[in-house]
Amino acid sequence: MKDGYNSIVGLNALKALNITQEDLDYTKEEIDQNIRTLKSRLNSPITDMTDADVSLYDALLRNIDDLVDVSKLTWKDPIANTVLSDDSEVIENLGKRQRRTFLEPREKMKCKLPNLVSLKCNEFANNFHKISTLDEFKDIRHNGLWKEEESDLGKITEQILSILEIMWNNPAFETSMSRNM
Repeated sequence: MKDGYNSIVGLNALKALNITQEDLDYTKEEIDQNIRTLKSRLNSPITDMTDADVSLYDALLRNIDDLVDVSKLTWKDPIANTVLSDDSEVIENLGKRQRRTFLEPREKMKCKLPNLVSLKCNEFANNFHKISTLDEFKDIRHNGLWKEEESDLGKITEQILSILEIMWNNPAFETSMSRNM
């Protein structure tokens, strides 16, 4: 119960529970604008496209028009953020060649996991239950002191904050009411 209370207090602090109908309407306007932007990009693609690319763009536009109900989109839907997700209905309904063209960059980025990494992961999973007994850890206590030097903690903090800065400066959130709040 306490965790639930803390979660609600946290959401309230983020103003997630204080969203008014006006805020929701503003969000819908942003999502509508994102869909228009996506369609515009698909309508005016780069000049040196192949026939397969043109066919793909045309099919994507048709699928967005036919399959996406913009009024039902929320920010949880990738397409509301101008992202065409591999498992979306828009992509699932492409023809075989068009789907293969769409997925080609993803396929080129795949790399095989080294055997050593796989072995280490499997070893950890197989042995996890053996090392997690309380008897082995009953005498281990934390003394309340940091083990790292202050300068190391500063570097780690900078790295974490730089990652957060990159995420928060994502173009998907440029005009978002939730980011402003």
